[in-house]
Amino acid sequence: MTVDVGKTELTPLKFAKSEKIASFLSEAPFDSVKIPNPLNNEIFKLAVGGKMMATSEGICKIWKDVFPVSLLEKIEQSAKIRNSLVYPLIIEDGAIGVLIICLNRDYEALSKFEKESIESFINVIAVALDRANLYQQVKAANEKLKELDKLKSEFLSFASHQVRTPMSVVKGYASLIYDGIYGPVPDGVKDTALKIKSSADKMISLVSDFLDLRKIEEGKMEYHLEEIDINKFVGDIVDELKTLADAKHLELTLTTTVPGAKVKADTQKFRQVIQNYTENAIKYTPSGWVKVSIDSDPADHKHVIISVKDSGLGMSQELIPMLFQQFSRDKQNAVKILGTGLGLFIAKTIVEGHGGTTWAESDGEGKGSRFYVKIASV
Repeated sequence: MTVDVGKTELTPLKFAKSEKIASFLSEAPFDSVKIPNPLNNEIFKLAVGGKMMATSEGICKIWKDVFPVSLLEKIEQSAKIRNSLVYPLIIEDGAIGVLIICLNRDYEALSKFEKESIESFINVIAVALDRANLYQQVKAANEKLKELDKLKSEFLSFASHQVRTPMSVVKGYASLIYDGIYGPVPDGVKDTALKIKSSADKMISLVSDFLDLRKIEEGKMEYHLEEIDINKFVGDIVDELKTLADAKHLELTLTTTVPGAKVKADTQKFRQVIQNYTENAIKYTPSGWVKVSIDSDPADHKHVIISVKDSGLGMSQELIPMLFQQFSRDKQNAVKILGTGLGLFIAKTIVEGHGGTTWAESDGEGKGSRFYVKIASV
């Protein structure tokens, strides 16, 4: 029998039920009994405190505080129990329980092999019980972490929704002011309205990233595919970003070698990918150019490859394998260039959700970057 060692009681974990004493078990429910103040019992005190095997004639001295002596004597006679061995289960410097073995002969009558086998068995039981306790602790901690993570995700989702709506309103009014809908706008006010709109765009993008991240983690990212002209689709995105490139005096161009090419894509989500890659290229290019191209995959001509290349800051070879991980950013540029570190992770997830692949290349720091998206053509 193995029992937990507590400060005030011993709780049985398992009782090996002999057929010979089965008739007594209704009177003695060992699997649910608890031994009060076990260290007041001289047998347990010797085993646990002295960290050594303790012996007792029969079972009465062990269970006398729990069951009537008359019942214990019946069990002793029926099972012919002569000795009980109480072994402490030692892990490192402490006892985590005891193992009680009942014998129908004296301990001294056991052979050397039998004694060594029992001791080896005790060590195995101690390790197994310790691992089981540790597993339960880790399992409980893991369940708690899962619950906390769920609460975190729910809070982020709620907070994000609450932020996105008012920020969209702020962006809308800033755009109306900038466009002169309310009348002539002085240059100073126009610049301020543009800054407000730009800040609102960044906040909305940040909120959208967190909402997408939650969908990905919960496996709820859905795709509504439709056939699109990939040249027009990418061209519209490039045209919208020309203002951003012009502000930095960058040359932003689009070329294609596959006129009329079509793919199946979720327009909203696939737009995130191309826009993210192109915006990043502009963001990380202090001067020079950004080139977007659409080509047929030379390997099979059944896929379209969209590439975004720039003459910007480039990347070290060590950084490239980590680019598409959550919250991964270039530490050297993280302070100068704002971002969440989620954009590329979300982009990769979206591309793979379309059955495609994406990857990045660079010849090194200061030598520009190249991002690719490969997707099946229709």
